[in-house]
Amino acid sequence: MKKIIIISVIIVGFIVFFIVSKNSQRNNEPQVENSNVTSMSFCYYKKTIADNGGQDRAWLKIEDTSQEVGFNTIKGELYNLPFAKDSKFGQFAGEFYLDQKDTSFLKGDLFWEAQAEGTIVMEELSILFNPNEARVGFGEMKDRGDGVYVYADKENIPYWQILPVVSCEDLNEEILVDKYVRENISSISSKETVLGGTWYVISLDINTSDNTGVATYEDGHVEETMQFSYEVSDENVIISPL
Repeated sequence: MKKIIIISVIIVGFIVFFIVSKNSQRNNEPQVENSNVTSMSFCYYKKTIADNGGQDRAWLKIEDTSQEVGFNTIKGELYNLPFAKDSKFGQFAGEFYLDQKDTSFLKGDLFWEAQAEGTIVMEELSILFNPNEARVGFGEMKDRGDGVYVYADKENIPYWQILPVVSCEDLNEEILVDKYVRENISSISSKETVLGGTWYVISLDINTSDNTGVATYEDGHVEETMQFSYEVSDENVIISPL
C-alpha cells in the first residue's frame, strides 16, 4: 500500500509538471514560475546479474528544487555500480523541461561531479525521466577547454539502460542496509574463511516490505549464503542471521 500511494503521488506531480510546461510553451515562456510547481522527489533503481555472477546496481535520485532555486531546476545523485568493474557516481544539478523528441519524458540538462577511479571530473549529464522510468545519457565526451567534459554529439546522445521507478523511502532503506552488510559481512557471518581469505559480498537481495534479505558472499575459495532480518533506527542497522 505504501508503494502504491507514493507512486500515485509521483504520477499526479508529474502531470502537474507537464501541464505547466505545456502552458509555458503555448505562451512562449522558457521557464516555469515557482508558485506553479510542487516540490517532488523521484527515485529509480535497477539491479541485474552480471556476466561474472555478481550484481550490477544503479540508482538515480531526482529532487525538484524549483521552489528553492527558481524555475525548472532539479538536483540529485546518480550511482552506477557494476560488479568487479569501475564504479561511477556523483551529485548533479541543472534544469529540466519537456523533451521535444519524446513528450512522454521530462529531460534534465545537468552537470555532475562524476567520481570514477579515484578522480572527480565535472561532466555534462542528460537524463530522461517520467513516472515509470529514467534513462541516463552516456556517450563520448570531450573537454570543452576548461576541464569540464561535455557530450561530443549532444544531438545524438545514446541513453543508458532503463531504470524503473521505485519508492524513495524503500530505496534509501535498501541503500543503507546494503552498505552496512557489504562493509560488515566479515563480522556478520558466522562462517570461517579459507586460507586467510576475506569475505566479500557477491549479491545482496533486500526485501524492505518485511525487513529481510539474502546475502551471497565468498572469500575467493568458498561461497556462502546467509538469510537475515534487519532493523533500522536513526540510521543504525541491526542484522540478525536467520
